[in-house]
Order: sequence, then C-alpha cells, then structure tokens
Amino acid sequence: FALFAIDKYGLRPIDIGFVYLFGALGTILMSRFVPRANGAFGPYRSGIFSSVMHGLSMFLLPLWPAGSSTRLDSVEFDDFRHFQTDFAWRCGVAGTVSCFVLMSAFASTTTAFQNIVSGELQDQPTVQSKGFQSRQGSQILVPILASQLFKHNLDYPWFLGAFIGAAAAIPLAMMRIKEEISESPQPSVARSESAYGEDFTVDTLSDAEVLELGHFMKEVLVKKHLKWSKDRHHV
Repeated sequence: FALFAIDKYGLRPIDIGFVYLFGALGTILMSRFVPRANGAFGPYRSGIFSSVMHGLSMFLLPLWPAGSSTRLDSVEFDDFRHFQTDFAWRCGVAGTVSCFVLMSAFASTTTAFQNIVSGELQDQPTVQSKGFQSRQGSQILVPILASQLFKHNLDYPWFLGAFIGAAAAIPLAMMRIKEEISESPQPSVARSESAYGEDFTVDTLSDAEVLELGHFMKEVLVKKHLKWSKDRHHV
C-alpha cells in the first residue's frame, strides 16, 4: 500500500503512517462486532460476508481517481481547472484510505470467523498446523507476486488480492451447506407392504410334515456341500 500511495497520490511517509493508524483503529472497532455477528448470524454467514467485503474493498481501492494536489504540484488555485484536479485528488485519497481501513478491518474479522469455525473441527493439532503453514506460505508468495504485478500496473496487485480475499468465502459456504445437510432431519424409510398381505399367519405343521421338511432340508444341505453336524453355526 505504501508503494501504491506514494506512486499514485504522492503521499509522504508520515501520511502513510497515519493511514496505517486509521486501519488499526478500524480493525479494533470492527472486532467489537464479531461476538454480536457470531451470535446473530452464525460464524458461517458472518465469515462469508466479511470475506466478500474484504475482497470488494480491495477491488475498489485502486479505482479512485488520482487527480493532482496543489500542495504537491505547487500550483495556485488560479482557475477552476486546478480546483477540479485538486478536488479529484482529495476525493481519491479519501476513497482510497476508506477502502484501506475497511480492507484491514474485514481482513481481521474474516480471520476471526475462520478461527471460530476451525475450532469446531476435529483433530485440532492438524487443523492448526495446516492453517499456520497456509499463512506462512501466503506471506512469502503474495508479496513476490504483488511486486511483479506492481511493475506492470499499479492496480493489478489489488485485483489479485481482491480475488484471493473473496475466495475465502468459498470454503465457508461449502462447510455451511455441509452442516445444514447433516443437521436436516432425514426422511424415514417407509416400510413396504408385505406381498403376503396383512392376513398372513404362521403355518402350523404336523409332526409328519416337520419330519418331511427335515428330510427336504437334508437333501438341500447335501447338494450345497454343507455339514450340519460339524458346522452348524456356519450353516
């Protein structure tokens, strides 16, 4: 952000320091709403909203007009054109700083809701270690990609960051859908009607019929090569 603000708006280091101060204050204020949002909307919806707003604020940050500052260009307000360019510069700085503050605040809340969701997962050591590896990897790769994109255009790194920031909503949405499916009542399996009808009763056999049935089953076991006397449990 410092390179972007110096190159586009000509801000001084002390100006950028105040911008980071505003970002920290916005993050502190936004963190006070995390418990309320978690209780009212749940961690999934709140996390998805924070991710989208994080990406949106980062996407809008470089789109504000640059204009030119009379303080930087040493130009007097001698005509309306100079007033217009100075006004555009002030609007651009105000819009960019506002987007930066929102971006910082929603980045913090997104991380907070992700931690709330991950705390409910099983195997916490693995979850926390994977999260740490992802954060460390992003801190290495993202600055390298952003610096390369910055050489081509001032806006490209912010568009990349907006895509990455908004993409955090995808796993949260998938986990929310999975949880809703698991919590939804499963339809009971309807018992199919018996093919024998409701009037079916157990057949009563005489001693002779039981003996006949025994001989019949003996022939079946012989044909199947099953031995009732030695392997009764298996049969």
